[in-house]
Amino acid sequence: MREPDEHMASVRRHPSSRGGGEGSDDGVTELHAAQLRQAMLSVADLAALPPPVPLVDGVLWRNTLAMLWGPPAAYKSFIALDWGLCVATGTEWFGHGVAQGPVLYLAAEGTSGLRGRTAAWMEAQGIDDVGRDSFAFIPQAVNLLDKAWAAALVEVAEQYRPALLIADTLARSLVGGEENSSRDMGLAIDAANKVQAATGTTVLFVHHATKEGSTERGSGALFGACETSIHCLRAGAVTTVKCRKQKDAEEFAPMRFGLETVGESCVLVDAATVGSDDFRPTYYMEKVSRELESVAVAMSINQICSVVGGTKEYVRSAINALVTEGHVLRSPGKGSTLLHTSLRPFRQEDDKGPFDDGAQWAPGGEDDF
Repeated sequence: MREPDEHMASVRRHPSSRGGGEGSDDGVTELHAAQLRQAMLSVADLAALPPPVPLVDGVLWRNTLAMLWGPPAAYKSFIALDWGLCVATGTEWFGHGVAQGPVLYLAAEGTSGLRGRTAAWMEAQGIDDVGRDSFAFIPQAVNLLDKAWAAALVEVAEQYRPALLIADTLARSLVGGEENSSRDMGLAIDAANKVQAATGTTVLFVHHATKEGSTERGSGALFGACETSIHCLRAGAVTTVKCRKQKDAEEFAPMRFGLETVGESCVLVDAATVGSDDFRPTYYMEKVSRELESVAVAMSINQICSVVGGTKEYVRSAINALVTEGHVLRSPGKGSTLLHTSLRPFRQEDDKGPFDDGAQWAPGGEDDF
Protein backbone atom coordinates (compact mmCIF):
# COMPACT_ATOMS: atom_id res chain seq x y z
CA MET A 1 0.00 0.00 0.00
CA ARG A 2 1.30 3.43 -0.90
CA GLU A 3 2.29 5.85 1.85
CA PRO A 4 -0.06 8.86 2.31
CA ASP A 5 2.51 11.36 0.99
CA GLU A 6 3.07 9.25 -2.12
CA HIS A 7 -0.70 9.03 -2.65
CA MET A 8 -1.13 12.81 -2.32
CA ALA A 9 1.67 13.38 -4.80
CA SER A 10 -0.17 11.10 -7.22
CA VAL A 11 -3.38 13.09 -6.74
CA ARG A 12 -1.57 16.32 -7.51
CA ARG A 13 -0.10 14.81 -10.71
CA HIS A 14 -3.56 13.87 -12.03
CA PRO A 15 -5.82 16.92 -12.40
CA SER A 16 -8.82 14.73 -13.17
CA SER A 17 -8.53 13.29 -9.66
CA ARG A 18 -8.98 16.78 -8.23
CA GLY A 19 -12.14 17.45 -10.18
CA GLY A 20 -10.19 19.85 -12.42
CA GLY A 21 -11.15 20.41 -16.01
CA GLU A 22 -11.12 22.89 -18.80
CA GLY A 23 -11.41 26.42 -17.47
CA SER A 24 -10.92 25.42 -13.82
CA ASP A 25 -8.81 27.57 -11.50
CA ASP A 26 -5.96 25.26 -10.49
CA GLY A 27 -4.81 27.64 -7.75
CA VAL A 28 -8.19 27.68 -6.02
CA THR A 29 -8.59 23.92 -6.47
CA GLU A 30 -5.21 23.26 -4.89
CA LEU A 31 -6.06 25.59 -1.99
CA HIS A 32 -9.25 23.61 -1.31
CA ALA A 33 -7.36 20.34 -1.66
CA ALA A 34 -4.81 21.55 0.90
CA GLN A 35 -7.65 22.38 3.31
CA LEU A 36 -9.10 18.90 2.89
CA ARG A 37 -5.72 17.26 3.45
CA GLN A 38 -5.21 19.31 6.59
CA ALA A 39 -8.66 18.31 7.87
CA MET A 40 -8.03 14.56 7.52
CA LEU A 41 -8.25 12.55 10.75
CA SER A 42 -7.06 9.06 11.53
CA VAL A 43 -9.06 6.70 13.73
CA ALA A 44 -6.70 7.59 16.59
CA ASP A 45 -7.25 11.31 15.91
CA LEU A 46 -10.99 10.76 16.01
CA ALA A 47 -10.77 8.89 19.31
CA ALA A 48 -8.76 11.77 20.80
CA LEU A 49 -11.46 14.36 20.05
CA PRO A 50 -13.12 15.77 23.19
CA PRO A 51 -16.64 14.53 24.02
CA PRO A 52 -19.64 16.87 23.59
CA VAL A 53 -19.71 19.61 26.24
CA PRO A 54 -23.10 20.60 27.68
CA LEU A 55 -24.35 24.18 27.57
CA VAL A 56 -27.59 23.37 29.40
CA ASP A 57 -26.85 19.95 30.87
CA GLY A 58 -28.71 17.20 29.01
CA VAL A 59 -30.61 19.71 26.86
CA LEU A 60 -28.31 21.91 24.76
CA TRP A 61 -24.67 21.29 23.82
CA ARG A 62 -21.84 23.66 23.04
CA ASN A 63 -20.94 24.44 19.43
CA THR A 64 -24.03 22.76 18.00
CA LEU A 65 -27.05 23.74 15.90
CA ALA A 66 -30.34 23.37 17.78
CA MET A 67 -33.98 23.95 16.93
CA LEU A 68 -36.85 24.78 19.30
CA TRP A 69 -40.15 24.48 17.46
CA GLY A 70 -43.87 24.31 18.00
CA PRO A 71 -47.24 25.89 17.13
CA PRO A 72 -48.24 29.44 18.06
CA ALA A 73 -48.61 30.23 21.78
CA ALA A 74 -46.60 27.16 22.86
CA TYR A 75 -44.25 29.29 25.05
CA LYS A 76 -41.32 28.86 22.62
CA SER A 77 -39.96 32.36 23.15
CA PHE A 78 -40.41 32.08 26.93
CA ILE A 79 -38.32 28.91 26.90
CA ALA A 80 -35.64 30.34 24.60
CA LEU A 81 -35.37 33.50 26.70
CA ASP A 82 -35.21 31.41 29.87
CA TRP A 83 -32.30 29.38 28.47
CA GLY A 84 -30.55 32.55 27.37
CA LEU A 85 -30.86 34.35 30.70
CA CYS A 86 -29.81 31.24 32.63
CA VAL A 87 -26.69 30.81 30.47
CA ALA A 88 -25.85 34.53 30.68
CA THR A 89 -26.08 34.57 34.49
CA GLY A 90 -24.94 31.02 35.29
CA THR A 91 -28.35 30.21 36.78
CA GLU A 92 -29.37 26.54 36.95
CA TRP A 93 -32.26 25.76 34.58
CA PHE A 94 -34.88 23.65 36.40
CA GLY A 95 -32.26 21.33 37.87
CA HIS A 96 -30.01 21.34 34.79
CA GLY A 97 -26.58 22.89 35.24
CA VAL A 98 -25.43 25.49 32.72
CA ALA A 99 -22.08 26.63 31.32
CA GLN A 100 -22.09 30.38 31.83
CA GLY A 101 -21.27 32.60 28.88
CA PRO A 102 -22.50 35.60 26.87
CA VAL A 103 -25.77 35.32 24.94
CA LEU A 104 -26.76 37.11 21.74
CA TYR A 105 -30.52 37.20 21.06
CA LEU A 106 -31.74 38.10 17.55
CA ALA A 107 -35.26 39.30 18.33
CA ALA A 108 -36.77 39.34 14.86
CA GLU A 109 -40.34 39.43 16.21
CA GLY A 110 -42.12 40.10 19.48
CA THR A 111 -39.49 42.60 20.61
CA SER A 112 -41.94 44.71 22.63
CA GLY A 113 -42.75 41.84 24.97
CA LEU A 114 -39.12 41.07 25.80
CA ARG A 115 -38.75 44.05 28.14
CA GLY A 116 -41.48 42.83 30.49
CA ARG A 117 -40.44 39.18 30.27
CA THR A 118 -36.81 39.95 31.03
CA ALA A 119 -37.79 42.18 33.97
CA ALA A 120 -40.12 39.46 35.30
CA TRP A 121 -37.37 36.82 35.05
CA MET A 122 -34.87 39.03 36.89
CA GLU A 123 -37.42 39.78 39.63
CA ALA A 124 -38.24 36.09 40.04
CA GLN A 125 -34.54 35.20 40.25
CA GLY A 126 -33.62 38.12 42.53
CA ILE A 127 -31.14 39.49 39.99
CA ASP A 128 -30.76 43.27 39.79
CA ASP A 129 -28.98 43.59 36.47
CA VAL A 130 -27.72 41.60 33.50
CA GLY A 131 -25.02 43.58 31.71
CA ARG A 132 -24.68 43.99 27.97
CA ASP A 133 -21.47 41.99 28.06
CA SER A 134 -23.50 39.04 29.36
CA PHE A 135 -26.72 39.32 27.35
CA ALA A 136 -27.39 41.46 24.29
CA PHE A 137 -30.52 41.81 22.15
CA ILE A 138 -30.45 42.74 18.47
CA PRO A 139 -34.06 43.90 17.94
CA GLN A 140 -34.27 43.20 14.22
CA ALA A 141 -34.21 40.39 11.71
CA VAL A 142 -30.86 39.35 10.25
CA ASN A 143 -31.36 37.96 6.75
CA LEU A 144 -29.36 34.74 6.72
CA LEU A 145 -29.93 34.37 2.97
CA ASP A 146 -28.02 37.56 2.24
CA LYS A 147 -24.25 37.00 2.08
CA ALA A 148 -23.42 40.46 3.38
CA TRP A 149 -25.77 40.18 6.37
CA ALA A 150 -24.61 36.64 7.12
CA ALA A 151 -20.99 37.82 7.03
CA ALA A 152 -21.87 40.77 9.27
CA LEU A 153 -23.40 38.38 11.80
CA VAL A 154 -20.20 36.33 11.85
CA GLU A 155 -18.18 39.52 12.43
CA VAL A 156 -20.42 40.65 15.32
CA ALA A 157 -20.35 37.16 16.84
CA GLU A 158 -16.55 37.07 16.62
CA GLN A 159 -16.40 40.32 18.58
CA TYR A 160 -19.06 39.36 21.16
CA ARG A 161 -18.06 35.66 21.47
CA PRO A 162 -21.46 34.33 22.58
CA ALA A 163 -21.85 30.91 24.14
CA LEU A 164 -25.40 30.90 22.78
CA LEU A 165 -26.90 32.72 19.80
CA ILE A 166 -30.71 32.66 19.52
CA ALA A 167 -32.52 33.51 16.27
CA ASP A 168 -36.21 34.13 17.08
CA THR A 169 -37.70 33.26 14.68
CA LEU A 170 -36.14 31.38 11.79
CA ALA A 171 -38.97 32.44 9.47
CA ARG A 172 -38.15 36.12 10.02
CA SER A 173 -34.48 35.35 9.35
CA LEU A 174 -35.25 34.07 5.84
CA VAL A 175 -36.21 37.43 4.34
CA GLY A 176 -37.50 36.86 0.82
CA GLY A 177 -36.79 33.15 1.09
CA GLU A 178 -38.95 30.05 1.07
CA GLU A 179 -39.05 27.74 4.10
CA ASN A 180 -39.92 24.76 1.90
CA SER A 181 -36.87 25.32 -0.28
CA SER A 182 -33.98 23.03 0.62
CA ARG A 183 -31.68 25.58 -1.04
CA ASP A 184 -32.84 28.50 1.13
CA MET A 185 -32.83 26.38 4.27
CA GLY A 186 -29.36 25.18 3.33
CA LEU A 187 -28.15 28.78 3.10
CA ALA A 188 -29.53 29.52 6.58
CA ILE A 189 -27.86 26.40 7.96
CA ASP A 190 -24.59 27.39 6.29
CA ALA A 191 -24.79 30.86 7.84
CA ALA A 192 -25.28 29.28 11.27
CA ASN A 193 -22.40 26.88 10.68
CA LYS A 194 -20.10 29.77 9.80
CA VAL A 195 -20.96 31.49 13.08
CA GLN A 196 -20.19 28.23 14.89
CA ALA A 197 -16.89 27.76 13.06
CA ALA A 198 -15.81 31.30 13.90
CA THR A 199 -16.87 31.36 17.55
CA GLY A 200 -17.72 27.87 18.84
CA THR A 201 -21.19 29.10 19.81
CA THR A 202 -24.40 27.13 20.03
CA VAL A 203 -26.93 28.45 17.50
CA LEU A 204 -30.60 28.02 18.41
CA PHE A 205 -33.33 28.55 15.83
CA VAL A 206 -36.82 29.21 17.22
CA HIS A 207 -39.11 27.80 14.55
CA HIS A 208 -42.79 27.27 13.78
CA ALA A 209 -44.65 23.97 13.45
CA THR A 210 -46.98 23.01 10.63
CA LYS A 211 -50.71 23.65 11.11
CA GLU A 212 -51.29 20.23 12.66
CA GLY A 213 -48.34 20.88 14.99
CA SER A 214 -46.68 17.47 14.62
CA THR A 215 -43.67 18.48 12.51
CA GLU A 216 -41.56 21.56 12.02
CA ARG A 217 -42.49 23.84 9.13
CA GLY A 218 -40.57 23.86 5.86
CA SER A 219 -37.74 21.82 4.43
CA GLY A 220 -36.54 18.77 6.34
CA ALA A 221 -32.95 19.90 5.73
CA LEU A 222 -32.96 21.70 9.09
CA PHE A 223 -33.93 18.62 11.08
CA GLY A 224 -31.20 16.69 9.29
CA ALA A 225 -28.57 19.34 9.98
CA CYS A 226 -29.28 20.15 13.62
CA GLU A 227 -27.82 18.18 16.50
CA THR A 228 -30.78 18.92 18.79
CA SER A 229 -34.49 19.24 17.97
CA ILE A 230 -36.94 20.18 20.74
CA HIS A 231 -40.72 20.25 20.29
CA CYS A 232 -43.18 22.34 22.33
CA LEU A 233 -46.84 21.34 22.36
CA ARG A 234 -49.34 23.12 24.55
CA ALA A 235 -52.63 21.91 26.04
CA GLY A 236 -54.52 24.42 28.14
CA ALA A 237 -52.11 26.32 30.38
CA VAL A 238 -49.33 23.71 30.19
CA THR A 239 -46.81 23.09 27.42
CA THR A 240 -44.91 19.82 27.08
CA VAL A 241 -41.29 20.08 25.94
CA LYS A 242 -40.09 16.92 24.24
CA CYS A 243 -36.74 16.07 22.69
CA ARG A 244 -37.17 14.84 19.13
CA LYS A 245 -33.46 14.51 18.33
CA GLN A 246 -30.24 14.51 20.32
CA LYS A 247 -27.49 13.50 17.91
CA ASP A 248 -24.66 12.76 20.33
CA ALA A 249 -26.43 12.23 23.64
CA GLU A 250 -29.44 10.58 25.22
CA GLU A 251 -32.77 12.33 24.62
CA PHE A 252 -34.03 14.00 27.78
CA ALA A 253 -37.37 13.02 29.31
CA PRO A 254 -40.38 15.21 28.47
CA MET A 255 -40.83 18.27 30.70
CA ARG A 256 -43.98 20.27 31.41
CA PHE A 257 -44.13 24.01 32.00
CA GLY A 258 -46.64 26.74 32.66
CA LEU A 259 -46.49 30.48 33.21
CA GLU A 260 -46.77 32.44 36.42
CA THR A 261 -47.48 36.15 36.62
CA VAL A 262 -44.61 38.29 37.90
CA GLY A 263 -44.90 42.07 37.68
CA GLU A 264 -46.33 43.03 34.31
CA SER A 265 -45.40 39.80 32.57
CA CYS A 266 -44.84 36.11 33.28
CA VAL A 267 -42.08 33.63 33.93
CA LEU A 268 -41.71 29.99 33.04
CA VAL A 269 -42.51 27.59 35.90
CA ASP A 270 -42.48 23.83 36.38
CA ALA A 271 -46.06 22.68 35.85
CA ALA A 272 -45.63 20.08 38.61
CA THR A 273 -45.18 22.82 41.21
CA VAL A 274 -48.16 24.94 40.21
CA GLY A 275 -51.75 23.72 40.27
CA SER A 276 -54.13 24.63 37.47
CA ASP A 277 -56.08 26.98 39.73
CA ASP A 278 -52.92 28.97 40.37
CA PHE A 279 -52.76 30.03 36.74
CA ARG A 280 -54.81 33.18 37.19
CA PRO A 281 -54.11 36.32 35.12
CA THR A 282 -54.89 38.57 38.09
CA TYR A 283 -52.94 41.53 36.72
CA TYR A 284 -55.14 41.67 33.62
CA MET A 285 -58.27 40.79 35.58
CA GLU A 286 -57.85 43.99 37.59
CA LYS A 287 -57.05 46.07 34.50
CA VAL A 288 -60.20 44.84 32.71
CA SER A 289 -62.32 45.39 35.81
CA ARG A 290 -61.07 48.96 36.27
CA GLU A 291 -61.65 49.76 32.60
CA LEU A 292 -65.26 48.56 32.72
CA GLU A 293 -65.83 50.51 35.93
CA SER A 294 -64.68 53.70 34.23
CA VAL A 295 -67.07 53.58 31.26
CA ALA A 296 -70.84 53.87 31.08
CA VAL A 297 -71.35 51.73 27.99
CA ALA A 298 -70.78 48.07 27.15
CA MET A 299 -67.56 47.19 25.34
CA SER A 300 -66.72 44.35 22.98
CA ILE A 301 -63.94 41.93 23.80
CA ASN A 302 -61.84 43.37 20.95
CA GLN A 303 -62.32 46.88 22.33
CA ILE A 304 -61.24 45.73 25.79
CA CYS A 305 -58.14 44.01 24.36
CA SER A 306 -57.23 47.18 22.46
CA VAL A 307 -57.66 49.49 25.46
CA VAL A 308 -56.01 47.25 28.06
CA GLY A 309 -53.06 46.31 25.84
CA GLY A 310 -50.59 43.53 26.55
CA THR A 311 -50.92 39.96 25.34
CA LYS A 312 -54.40 39.30 23.97
CA GLU A 313 -54.43 35.77 25.31
CA TYR A 314 -54.09 36.97 28.88
CA VAL A 315 -56.71 39.67 28.43
CA ARG A 316 -59.18 37.16 27.01
CA SER A 317 -58.38 34.70 29.80
CA ALA A 318 -58.90 37.50 32.34
CA ILE A 319 -62.31 38.30 30.82
CA ASN A 320 -63.35 34.65 30.99
CA ALA A 321 -62.32 34.45 34.65
CA LEU A 322 -64.16 37.67 35.53
CA VAL A 323 -67.35 36.45 33.86
CA THR A 324 -67.13 32.98 35.42
CA GLU A 325 -66.65 34.43 38.90
CA GLY A 326 -69.44 36.98 38.63
CA HIS A 327 -67.39 40.17 38.39
CA VAL A 328 -68.54 41.07 34.87
CA LEU A 329 -71.76 40.48 32.93
CA ARG A 330 -71.43 39.22 29.37
CA SER A 331 -74.26 39.27 26.84
CA PRO A 332 -74.53 38.42 23.12
CA GLY A 333 -73.63 41.26 20.84
CA LYS A 334 -73.80 41.82 17.12
CA GLY A 335 -70.78 40.04 15.72
CA SER A 336 -68.97 39.98 19.07
CA THR A 337 -69.63 39.60 22.75
CA LEU A 338 -70.39 42.72 24.77
CA LEU A 339 -69.18 43.23 28.34
CA HIS A 340 -71.40 45.28 30.62
CA THR A 341 -70.33 47.47 33.52
CA SER A 342 -68.46 45.57 36.19
CA LEU A 343 -70.90 44.06 38.69
CA ARG A 344 -68.32 43.58 41.41
CA PRO A 345 -64.86 45.19 41.23
CA PHE A 346 -61.87 42.86 41.12
CA ARG A 347 -58.62 43.74 42.92
CA GLN A 348 -55.48 41.58 43.03
CA GLU A 349 -54.89 42.21 46.74
CA ASP A 350 -58.37 40.88 47.59
CA ASP A 351 -58.16 37.82 45.36
CA LYS A 352 -58.71 34.51 47.16
CA GLY A 353 -58.98 32.40 44.04
CA PRO A 354 -61.99 31.45 41.92
CA PHE A 355 -65.36 31.15 43.64
CA ASP A 356 -66.17 28.10 41.55
CA ASP A 357 -63.85 25.22 42.48
CA GLY A 358 -64.09 23.96 38.91
CA ALA A 359 -63.00 27.26 37.37
CA GLN A 360 -59.56 27.08 35.82
CA TRP A 361 -57.51 29.34 33.65
CA ALA A 362 -57.17 27.65 30.31
CA PRO A 363 -55.80 30.27 27.93
CA GLY A 364 -56.65 30.27 24.28
CA GLY A 365 -55.79 32.50 21.34
CA GLU A 366 -53.30 32.76 18.52
CA ASP A 367 -50.57 35.03 19.88
CA ASP A 368 -47.18 33.47 19.28
CA PHE A 369 -44.97 33.58 22.36
